[in-house]
Amino acid sequence: MSSNIMKIGILRVFLWSLLIMGLQSCSHKDITNEQVMHWVSCIPNHALDTSVADVFTRDYYSLLEEAWAVPTDNPGGIGSEEWLYYFMSGNGEDYNDVEVLSKQVSGDKAQVKFNCIYNAKNLEEHTLELLFVNNCWLITNFDNTRTKLYDYISTMRAYFRSPQWTATLADNEYLSNEEKEAAKNAVEQYFKLYPTDRP
Repeated sequence: MSSNIMKIGILRVFLWSLLIMGLQSCSHKDITNEQVMHWVSCIPNHALDTSVADVFTRDYYSLLEEAWAVPTDNPGGIGSEEWLYYFMSGNGEDYNDVEVLSKQVSGDKAQVKFNCIYNAKNLEEHTLELLFVNNCWLITNFDNTRTKLYDYISTMRAYFRSPQWTATLADNEYLSNEEKEAAKNAVEQYFKLYPTDRP
């Protein structure tokens, strides 16, 4: 009796092992529409959701994170950071649905093209680039924003170190002294959090 129970136990372990290996091998080759829908929902849209950081590669998420930490260059208004708010919806609307157009896998890399559907006449095509890391597909780029993020961060860091920023802030007649001081402090805090320039 006990030997039969042991055999059943071993068989169950073996079957579970086969199932897990099967899932792992399939997950590398297959990208489902459900996965794409989830990834799309994680793309920053008016804000960066830190709770979904694990769907991005570390280096790409670090760019997103620092870009959203860059202070505005127009205190009291909207500055150069405005483009970050419209990753998904350039017209400010929220999309109603997502249509997967194509999925291409090559080794550990993949590219997914999809439409964001706002209404019957308003579609926006986007591209996700994915990297297979530790048995998971992770977002490593979106609409080539990797380059845009890097350039934005570099440009803003240089600007905040320049005399132009100091002069512009000092000459802003619409800001109180307290608001000007708050803007200076925001820049100082940013450089404390991110002291190193990106290579």
